[in-house]
Amino acid sequence: MWTQKFAARDFTRAQIACAVIALFFCSWPALAQNRPSKVTVGYTGLGGVMISTWVTKEGGYLEKNGLASDFIYVASSSKAIQAMLAGDIDFLTSNSSSVVQANQGGADLVIIAGQVNRMVNSIISLPDIKQVAELKGKTLGVTRFGSYTDFEGRYALNHFGLKPGKDVTFLQIGGQAELFAGLMTRKIHSGVIAPPFLQKALENGMNELVDIRKISPQYPANVMVTRRKFLEANYDTTRRFIKAYLEGIHRTRTDKSFTEKVISKYTREKNPKILSETYDYYSKDAFDKLPYVTDEGMKLVFEQMSDTIPGWKNLKPSSFVDMRILKELDGSGFVQQLYGSK
Repeated sequence: MWTQKFAARDFTRAQIACAVIALFFCSWPALAQNRPSKVTVGYTGLGGVMISTWVTKEGGYLEKNGLASDFIYVASSSKAIQAMLAGDIDFLTSNSSSVVQANQGGADLVIIAGQVNRMVNSIISLPDIKQVAELKGKTLGVTRFGSYTDFEGRYALNHFGLKPGKDVTFLQIGGQAELFAGLMTRKIHSGVIAPPFLQKALENGMNELVDIRKISPQYPANVMVTRRKFLEANYDTTRRFIKAYLEGIHRTRTDKSFTEKVISKYTREKNPKILSETYDYYSKDAFDKLPYVTDEGMKLVFEQMSDTIPGWKNLKPSSFVDMRILKELDGSGFVQQLYGSK
């Protein structure tokens, strides 16, 4: 009798243990679903074109959309693309021409949103150079060959009748900070520079020869990129990332105080005047509420670079751009809800 009670007790315990294990495994998918995905985001500059991306991170919008994140700075698009192809970066800010060049070499990158859809830099020169024509026979500093500063410099010089590479020698210097330092040490005669380094250069007596914004057509200066295989395998994660990014753009456009603090954190700029001017320079003109990348903008990239890379003029935008998620969010009314009646 005692043996029977003991056996029954053990059987009951075994039943309870099995029930607990079964409950754990049944609950595991729901628990896993609630755990945030982890994404790595690479940004490729310290200029103002990165502001909305920084605000997306600092405003907590990735976490709000269920994404944990690491942000890493890589000083050039080409190096960042190598890291993405190696699987170290999931989403990347890059100039559009680097994306095209990588795909022409066999990569599977795809542009999923615009970052800045117009030219936003200026050509800044040493104090003794007063006009664009005086750059003939001199040097123009850009961050990297093939970068958006390289593209915008070539576009501006062509606009004013100078031939890039022939009339003006291009030098790749590094980042925006290095361009500013190059001017201050007179290692270059001019540079393609954006805020906050633009204001710092002007405060130090440099001249603004060209505000490239004033001659700019629509052009995807910087874009948001992932790999096609990542997009297809992680469509929902990508959708949540783009949703967070749109919220970051909204915060950038509508919250000057917060955005200035973010700019200061990433650029280490402490001057309130420069921070305010940098915000005003970018906040509404540079960052579109819905950052579509258009066929016309991509065709300009192909055309401008076809002088140095034969065959680019005949490329098709659809080979490099996928706006599905932006269109879905646009159609859902999400962006309209963010801005209300604005």
